[in-house]
Amino acid sequence: MPEYSFRVYVDGLPVLKYKSDVRVAQFLVPSLNNLSEHLEYQTKVAQIWQIHQERKMKFLIGFLNKTSDRAAVHVYQRKFTCELHENRTIGGYQEFALNENECIEHMKLYLALITTDLKKKVKPKVKISSSESGSGTKLHCWVYGFYPRDVEVKWIKNGRDEIYSEESAEILPNPDGTYQIRVSVEVTPEEGATYSCHVDHSSLENPLVTFGECLCVKSSTIQTIKRVKSTHFFKTPWL
Repeated sequence: MPEYSFRVYVDGLPVLKYKSDVRVAQFLVPSLNNLSEHLEYQTKVAQIWQIHQERKMKFLIGFLNKTSDRAAVHVYQRKFTCELHENRTIGGYQEFALNENECIEHMKLYLALITTDLKKKVKPKVKISSSESGSGTKLHCWVYGFYPRDVEVKWIKNGRDEIYSEESAEILPNPDGTYQIRVSVEVTPEEGATYSCHVDHSSLENPLVTFGECLCVKSSTIQTIKRVKSTHFFKTPWL
């Protein structure tokens, strides 16, 4: 794993990456390959940020060596976001000031070339599992390999009652440009009760219901139901 990596997303689509072991920015979408000057610029920006990162890491390493387990793995991340709304207003946030309108200009440059890529859809895959906890049984629903990013995942008891999770579930990026999420809930199995994982995503025009392999939890049954709805979540609705 490289010590430093830099990745650019547009509406959840990865369009550019930089790794410290290569030290050259690379486009991840072929339709951007003609932007050679922009790629050189992004390489320089990433190299500058790598220097800043190395300085911060020296401080963090010294701090963590004094305050935490030296064998533990720590990840330092930084996020910069700019937004281009349907009414053409802009917004954004980061830990310190934006370089004028640079981020928005980059977004407009990419959007003109990646319209087709943004419209692609990849169906989610679903795996379920269970584990014993101190107070009952924990059910896990792992949904992975889907695009675009927006997805709804929930556990349902007896086909009608939603089970709310006390754990926060975060949608995480995969190296291939798709996404994954795991939703876990804790239940006390009951005789004759069924538990199903429901997934709503925009990758199919018509609803799809798929029953997966049943897993026994004491006297209860876990089922996987994958339901896909025709809903779009793009943040740039004029595309």
